[in-house]
Amino acid sequence: MFAHVADKHLGCKPDEQGRYANQEREFRCLWPTCSHHAKPITVRFLDFARHLSVHIALAFPASLSGENRAAKKARKDWIVPAKIMTRDPLSAVLVLRNIARNIGKTEAEEELLKENEATGEPGGWKERLFRPLMPRLFEVMAENRALAPYMASLLDLIHE
Repeated sequence: MFAHVADKHLGCKPDEQGRYANQEREFRCLWPTCSHHAKPITVRFLDFARHLSVHIALAFPASLSGENRAAKKARKDWIVPAKIMTRDPLSAVLVLRNIARNIGKTEAEEELLKENEATGEPGGWKERLFRPLMPRLFEVMAENRALAPYMASLLDLIHE
C-alpha cells in the first residue's frame, strides 16, 4: 500500500535499497474528508506519510525512519517503510482486551500500586494506560456497531 501511495499519488520512488528520500517537498492531502492539509504545505516526506497513516494502514517506526526524538539524533535523509500487517479493528480491540485482562496480574501492577500508595495517586496500570483513551474507545464503540460487544467487554475489564 505504501509503495502504491508513494509512487502513484505522491510521485516518490525508492532507491535501489528500497529507501525513500526524506526531502522537504510540497504536499497536499487529497483524501475526500480531510481538511488538515487541504492547501499545499512544505514538509519532509516522512511527516506527510505519517499524516497519511491517519487514512490508511501505514506505519513509520522511529527506528526505521531515522527519527529518534528521545535521543535527539539528527534526521536521516531517507526512510524505510515498515512492513506491517493491515490494521484490523477487531484484532486491535482483542489485543487491548487481553492487555486489560492481564495487566493486573503482573509484578509491575503490584509495584505501581505500592508507588501510588506512597504518592497518593489512584489506580493501577489499567487506570494509567486506558484513562486517556476512554473518549476514543467510546467513540469507536458508537461508530462501529459490530465491535460494540467486544468494546463493551474491554470497558468492563478496564472498570474492574
